[in-house]
Amino acid sequence: MAEVFRSDEAGQSAAVVGQLVLRADRVVADWVAKRLSATPWAGSFAAIGVLDKNRSGLIAGAVYHGFDGRNVIMSIAADSPNWSRKGILKSLFHYPFNSLGCQRVTATVDESNHRSLRLCRGLGFVQEGIIRQGADDGDVVLLGLLKAECRFL
Repeated sequence: MAEVFRSDEAGQSAAVVGQLVLRADRVVADWVAKRLSATPWAGSFAAIGVLDKNRSGLIAGAVYHGFDGRNVIMSIAADSPNWSRKGILKSLFHYPFNSLGCQRVTATVDESNHRSLRLCRGLGFVQEGIIRQGADDGDVVLLGLLKAECRFL
């Protein structure tokens, strides 16, 4: 299993569970934002990081933001395809669906980012629409995954 870490903004020490990092939200969120060329998240969010097999650094991360009681937006970034294992995916989807009690998870991906679109579709996300001119270089694809459709639970 990959390692994951997560931390909160209060600066609590990160916990490593396998390859997951918990209680390191700001660290993971900044790492993900940098890779997505996004503005760092403000307000309420949570994040889970995935460490490489040597536990020497992050290779992937997920940020959960925009939670409204039924839905949360999930933003994922990765430096390596080696993070995407069944145990890690179970943890990444357990958080929104079981811990938060969401009925759905939303993802948005630049239309030109074919690798990310392939990943989302491979995880079970379904295209629900297009956000026209939602990115600097064009449109954004809106995808959703319902709890009942998630094969990782």
